[in-house]
Amino acid sequence: MKNLKRLLFWYWALNKRLLKKPSFLIILLLIPLFTLFVSQAAEKGSGFVEIAVVALDKEDALAADIISEIKEGNRIAVVRECDTEEEAKALLEKGEIDTAWVILDNLKERAARLADGKKEKFARVYFAEDNTFVRASREKLMGELFPIISYEIYQNAALKLPLSPEDSSGESLLEIYNSYREGESLIEYGYADSSQALPDGSDYITAPLKGLLCAVILLCGLAAALYFNSDDREGTFCNLTAGRRAAVYYFNNLAAVSMAGLFVSVAFMLSGIYTSFWRESLMMLLYIFASAGFCMLLGSCLKTPSRLSVAMPIVLILSVALSPVFFNLKVIPALQSLLPIYSYLYGVNDLRLAWGLLLLGIAYAAAAFYIYVYKNKGYIRK
Repeated sequence: MKNLKRLLFWYWALNKRLLKKPSFLIILLLIPLFTLFVSQAAEKGSGFVEIAVVALDKEDALAADIISEIKEGNRIAVVRECDTEEEAKALLEKGEIDTAWVILDNLKERAARLADGKKEKFARVYFAEDNTFVRASREKLMGELFPIISYEIYQNAALKLPLSPEDSSGESLLEIYNSYREGESLIEYGYADSSQALPDGSDYITAPLKGLLCAVILLCGLAAALYFNSDDREGTFCNLTAGRRAAVYYFNNLAAVSMAGLFVSVAFMLSGIYTSFWRESLMMLLYIFASAGFCMLLGSCLKTPSRLSVAMPIVLILSVALSPVFFNLKVIPALQSLLPIYSYLYGVNDLRLAWGLLLLGIAYAAAAFYIYVYKNKGYIRK
């Protein structure tokens, strides 16, 4: 009990010490501000790509419906409607938009001819650069064109069947078609370790938020390691034994990442990407444990504050780039699996991987203590 009280005292004292650092406080306050900014952007439907849409036949009801659907609820793009194809192409040439979609005329007739086995086009797409977001935006166009094509193929096939006059009427066929089209989703999304559904707040804008905020936790841990290395070189803890200084070093980092982890957990709740209390709490505790050891190990290996300050941005950039934050790049699996962010992001979607993050935290802490006490002799003198 006495040792526990001593540990809690050190944890409280080191937390209090860190909170007196203006730079550390700024990082903590930026967490909710950044989260609210991203969440607001997601709610307003801010897009990564700007699209100009134009219908060649203004009287075509199907084309009007397609444009209406494209503009409504499109969260990946900002959509602008143009009067003519030339106007849309001019905007593209000026760089005001990323891509232009031209809906061709006589869509119903085109769909009927396609159903008869003839080749047909339904839209023209112009772009200056065919990047990832432009390609992703075209899924929306395909999603609006597909119902027209599929209905005409369905109608063409149904009319060849021996149906009664009532069943073969256009209204009856459309009613049957819509009864299947407007049913429940054919796809169910969930996590690998359970059938638990994804949170309602899941969105392509907020999706990278979890990885980015985990990088902020790591930043706080590295900043705490930097502060400790500076104080260590000044002899702040020279009255303690090497083993106790190593414990203070670890708890110094643990205080920083746990405080940041608390702020980040609240941010997850605010952004709508919080899954469940059990899942999120367990993985966050393991991530905090692993990050504290990782930051101590890095600080012990680099020894001086100047080296650590140079390495900090490199470590953060590599952690984000090699983890599934924006893209899932499996380039160096052995190295990637050693990154706390990488293990956390996979583990939060599959709790069966939590053991790996726990073992990673133990390995980091053990290696850090060994290097600090036995390799660095517990004190890095000037």
